[in-house]
Amino acid sequence: MLDSLGHYVYALLDPETNEIFYVGKARATKNGMLNLRPTAHFKGGKNSDKLARINEIRERGFSDEDMILILRHNLRSDEEALTVEAAVIDALGKQNLTNINSGHDVKHGAMKWTHMKSRFSRSFVDFTELEDSAREQDCIYTLFHIKKTYKPNITATELYDATRMWWGISEEIVKEVNSGLGRTQIALACVEDAIIEAYEVKHWFSAGETFTSRHSDKERLSIRDGNFKPAKKFEFVGNVASKQYSKYVGFRLTQSNIPFVWDQTPWKHFM
Repeated sequence: MLDSLGHYVYALLDPETNEIFYVGKARATKNGMLNLRPTAHFKGGKNSDKLARINEIRERGFSDEDMILILRHNLRSDEEALTVEAAVIDALGKQNLTNINSGHDVKHGAMKWTHMKSRFSRSFVDFTELEDSAREQDCIYTLFHIKKTYKPNITATELYDATRMWWGISEEIVKEVNSGLGRTQIALACVEDAIIEAYEVKHWFSAGETFTSRHSDKERLSIRDGNFKPAKKFEFVGNVASKQYSKYVGFRLTQSNIPFVWDQTPWKHFM
């Protein structure tokens, strides 16, 4: 029976609660034998969180095999197994698993419906319009690419924290905003070419000066002990922008009427 699983996706779970803590996939073998990849997780390795969970379950009297759940088998290809694996990781939330890496093809991964509408919107705003609008409203529009910190089912607080930190932007703009005498700065949260939220920046701080949901437990303890060493970057505090400044939320970016593609600099100013 076991040699007929083919390409399959599996999970490691707590047999007592059925809570899944790891998701993986295995290829069909050429000789028809079973790919025993799930059992490799019980032999040690570098993933201390996963091993700690395994050992804790072992201490409660469960066997290694008790922890293996086959989610889908006889999948048509390794590519299909990768897609199923990624969908399960997205659905459960990588933050709730001990997987080190996200699933395959994250570009097409989970996204909130409201953000998906922006991602595939047919409303476009060109850089020239952003520049003109910034001048007309005497404001600064700053695009922030949050692709690396964006995640499925992101909360409003997490989206705000992902947008407001940590950026190596111009100190001149920081000083202008903090003076209270300069132009209003509007931070536009972007995923690829889609604008998904807008915030009015009230004040900039040096990185690490304000509390955030992005701080790890280790960083929080380091802050408490006075040993936290923030990067030489900035983070802002602000509010969700008013309709006047959030009119481009739900739009996609173009540059000279060509879909915009980010380079290595994850922010861009229009003023």
